[in-house]
Amino acid sequence: MIILWSGVFFGTLVATNTETHSLTYIYTAFSHPVKLPGIHEFTAMGLLDNRMIDYYDSSEQKKIPKQKWMEERLQQEYWDKGTQSRQSKQQWFKVNIDILINRMRQTSNETHVLQWMHGCESEEDENGNLKFKRGVDMYNYDGDDFLSFDDEHQVWVAAVDAAVTTKRKWDEVTALKDYTKGYLEKECMEWMKTFLTYSKQQQRNATPPEVHVFTTKAKQSSIVVLTCLATGFYPKDITLIIKRNGRILNKEDGVMSSGVRPNHDDTFQRRDYVEILRSDTAEYTCEVIHEASDMRVKKTWEKHSLTYIYTAFSKPVKLPGIHEFTAMGLLDNRMIDYYDSTVQKKIPKQKWMEEQLQQEYWDKGTQSRQSKQQWFKVNIDILINRMRQTTNETHVLQWMHGCTAKEDENGNLTFVRGVDKYNYDGDDFLSFDDGHQVWVAAADEAVLTKRKWDDVTALKDYTKGYLEKECMEWMKKFLEYSKSQLGNASRPDVFVFATRAKEKTNAVLTCLATGFDTKDVILNIKRNSRILTADDGVKSSRVRPNDDNTFQRRDYVEFLRTDSASYSCEVVHQASNMRVVKAWDNRLPPLEEMPIVLYVVLVLVLVVLVTAGVLFLLFLQKRGKLNFKRPSPSINGNSV
Repeated sequence: MIILWSGVFFGTLVATNTETHSLTYIYTAFSHPVKLPGIHEFTAMGLLDNRMIDYYDSSEQKKIPKQKWMEERLQQEYWDKGTQSRQSKQQWFKVNIDILINRMRQTSNETHVLQWMHGCESEEDENGNLKFKRGVDMYNYDGDDFLSFDDEHQVWVAAVDAAVTTKRKWDEVTALKDYTKGYLEKECMEWMKTFLTYSKQQQRNATPPEVHVFTTKAKQSSIVVLTCLATGFYPKDITLIIKRNGRILNKEDGVMSSGVRPNHDDTFQRRDYVEILRSDTAEYTCEVIHEASDMRVKKTWEKHSLTYIYTAFSKPVKLPGIHEFTAMGLLDNRMIDYYDSTVQKKIPKQKWMEEQLQQEYWDKGTQSRQSKQQWFKVNIDILINRMRQTTNETHVLQWMHGCTAKEDENGNLTFVRGVDKYNYDGDDFLSFDDGHQVWVAAADEAVLTKRKWDDVTALKDYTKGYLEKECMEWMKKFLEYSKSQLGNASRPDVFVFATRAKEKTNAVLTCLATGFDTKDVILNIKRNSRILTADDGVKSSRVRPNDDNTFQRRDYVEFLRTDSASYSCEVVHQASNMRVVKAWDNRLPPLEEMPIVLYVVLVLVLVVLVTAGVLFLLFLQKRGKLNFKRPSPSINGNSV
């Protein structure tokens, strides 16, 4: 039933600042049973910081705890009295919803709904003391605001004409106004303090889960089982999500779950799993949320790759940054070394590569790259002649080779597949089938090369051996070096700001995390503590590289400028052990663009400044991409 209040009440109550707390009770009554699963004629629920702590409905007619600490810390007498109170309110709602139907001359055949929300909000200082911030006591009828209590002036406020009668009647009852004000500012605050004490004690006793993502064999050799395991947590309430390229997988995608099961040490575990193709190159992640220990973890399935890409042009292209020949190594799609025909030197592109590898490695690498540069020059000419192309045109030959591995829960690497393929002028040309140990021609012009290379057994053995062994050994070594840097992982800088939207009534709220150097990051935009999703209009740039080998991610959502809700950005960066919640400062961008007169003034000022700068300089002068798309050392003498 919380959905019925969305955009009606929550926008005035809960803030996302971590030092702000709220205790709220919501009652929902229908004029008659709606006969929908999970929807009851009457419900009541209590929420602490927007998290349900107790619940009552007209079917069970019993107030029950929804948090373990509520069940453990509060005596049975509390629940018995709470049940009596809820039953009494259920009858009150039944009487008053009939009164409103008659007052508004509505028919009893239609379904009508009356809701009441009341509670308080406080601010917690650095010493843990709570200070009353505001209270709320408001009614809603058929989805529209009806009546609310102005706590400051101690009067009831009618939102519609039909509520005026009730307003006048309740304004005359001084005891009711005094009680309402006293409840909001004192009794509610006392209960909030009690509940927060209980919940924080549980958090101190809570055990966070250990999270593992790994694959195991399936019945079919072309398939593996991807498993997300959370274990060792207490209490047992936990959320576990498997994602493929950012999309949540569900039962329809084949996800199965063990459910929460007990461990032998009074903690719990849960295991979700799904079958995937071995050849699937998508990014799989496991997200685990354990609210009791205030832990949120995103772990990527550790599938690693080491790839080398070579690109050669038939002649210089005379474009900035584009060289006649380039070669680069990538670990998990991140550049680790680089060579081009201009500098003619293999250089490190990661700090750990520079620190961990001796000069001899770079000298040999430079010699190898120079040798391959000559090989490409010879063979691109052969292909131009074979295809009867002219040398006036620019042609490009590319080679990509490397290996992919999966990492199990113990950190061991297992070979998944290798790649060794050539591309000519943007089209696939030739590739190596590692499983059958043959070359595969993708174009008629490649058949000659395929037959020639298939006859060289040593070449095929070397290629297979490199992909499955040597490449894997280098990958393992590079990963060890790179992981030694993780302890010094850069923390993201977090920014929350609003910009103009196309519609003047709207603005765009952006949450930006930037400057982090391991790309696994969780970013959530929250409205009144509720995480917004794609269904709410949230869009994301996803993780993108910066120019300094760090990463950034930008999520944004459009909202009404009149929205009084509290917005915040939550960023979790596990590598740097960082979790931050940053509240939006409520600063909206100006509605109008800068007046044209002001533009003219600014332009004139800039012209004056530039002119002055030029004159000053004269005075001083007078005084004085491409597609990815091999040669191993053993085929340097072979042509294509």
